[in-house]
Amino acid sequence: MPLTSDIFPGRETAPGFLWAFAGTAEGETRRVPIEDLGEALAGPRWVWVHVDLLDQRARSWARTFCGLSPETALLDGPDAPVSFERVEGEIRGVCADFNLDFLRVSDSVGQFGFVAREGLLVTGWLHPLAGVDATRAAASDGARFGSAFAVLAAIVAGFGRAATARLRLAEKDLDRVEDQLLAARAPDERIVLKQVRRVVLALHRPVAAMMRLLDDDIELGEDDEGEPPRERRDGAAAIAEMSNRLGSLDQTLRAVNDRAKLLQEEMAAELADESNRSLRALTVMTALLMPGTMVAGVFGMNTGGLPFEVPTWGTGAALLLIIVSTLVFYRVLIRLGASL
Repeated sequence: MPLTSDIFPGRETAPGFLWAFAGTAEGETRRVPIEDLGEALAGPRWVWVHVDLLDQRARSWARTFCGLSPETALLDGPDAPVSFERVEGEIRGVCADFNLDFLRVSDSVGQFGFVAREGLLVTGWLHPLAGVDATRAAASDGARFGSAFAVLAAIVAGFGRAATARLRLAEKDLDRVEDQLLAARAPDERIVLKQVRRVVLALHRPVAAMMRLLDDDIELGEDDEGEPPRERRDGAAAIAEMSNRLGSLDQTLRAVNDRAKLLQEEMAAELADESNRSLRALTVMTALLMPGTMVAGVFGMNTGGLPFEVPTWGTGAALLLIIVSTLVFYRVLIRLGASL
């Protein structure tokens, strides 16, 4: 997934600005240079503005230039929690997305801040993100969006697609481990299972948090009559779409996590059974050595009156006694049900 930001205006005029897109009267999507952004914001269609929050001036510029509320922070820091709230006809908060490292999707999850209205979406990141950049690429290719809310839903959908692709790789690892277990090879693949569960849990936490926030907003929005009909309709549709996508992703995450846990338990049982077999064999072998050890101990006491002390065949007789006693004891063990 390429990350190409070929619009880098002067940092003094638009600090942190990376790109902007706007919907045309014909329903198409066009890229907006910084010098035309003011005119696009005054137009009747939607506008998407994205900024790099590593520039400390970006938040202030976005609030002033895009007419955002003074309390809008976009993203407070790299560890900002997932949030979602509806305030005076707009929704704003922090959503999760995969980080992009060296132009490839990594396993780590980052965040982006957003403010969405009927005709305006402002987003900001501290690190390149997969879903945001995928939506930028789609907009560059002419993808159509009905409103700024639809752009936000497309970003969340991009995150969902990247997460699904990562889960497919995790499921392939689980398939391989399961095949090896069923083939009775029982290799120690606990590290692979731990890596799968780590990825799943890293995704489950932000997805579950976003789902809860979206569901709460849907419940609160059912009684909200203060917004214009179109804005309420578009916003509710985008929220419902994001909630459905995240719900489907969360179900897949739960299924993969449950499967990994079951394989962990099965592998632990297999390893425990193998260890028990080894201990049982070691115990039986130790028991078989007991008669010979006792005979050797008796003849090694160096006391007077030991049998076979004078004849030259005494050593052979002692060895024969060891073998016979061992065989007798082995027969006793077999009758008791012991086996190697």
